Amino acid sequence: MPTSTLSEKELQLVLKAVIASHSIAELDGLLEACHEFKTFGSLQPYERYFRKVLGYRDFNVHIHYVLHDNNTLSEAHIQFKRPSKFPAPYLNRNKKLLKELDAMLRSLLGGRRQDTGSIDGLTCYHYGEYFGFPEENNRTTTGWECTLVDEPHSSGQTNPHVTEIRNDFVIIRYERKK
Repeated sequence: MPTSTLSEKELQLVLKAVIASHSIAELDGLLEACHEFKTFGSLQPYERYFRKVLGYRDFNVHIHYVLHDNNTLSEAHIQFKRPSKFPAPYLNRNKKLLKELDAMLRSLLGGRRQDTGSIDGLTCYHYGEYFGFPEENNRTTTGWECTLVDEPHSSGQTNPHVTEIRNDFVIIRYERKK
């Protein structure tokens, strides 16, 4: 299956469409020419990009969940995934991507970040405490939050004692409060 590989600039445009402009039409325009796999049956409206086959560097990029009202995007979950290999679990191979995404999110969200620490190898950065968007004059009318999660050498949602398969995940979860 062919993969539509995103450049750094294209990834920035996708994140900007989700986070800064909240435009589902803009995101549709960016992703309409990307490869997708065909399935039988229908998907839910929030799964509109589920079939897209995207890549960034050596990661597969999945846009699992996009919630919108008319043309305004209010929630998105973007996952970066690749098979875990040595030197994991001894060394986190996601650090370069995490640093890039952190810089992109800081530029889009006004530079505020709270490092919530590392628990069992899981690192989480939280952006926003209902500050509103940096370009808005009235910062109390709109709230948002964004989380960047680094999950190296993970079994995902599967019990780690049941499977030996491990993947490296980096996940962005964005939610805009109305």
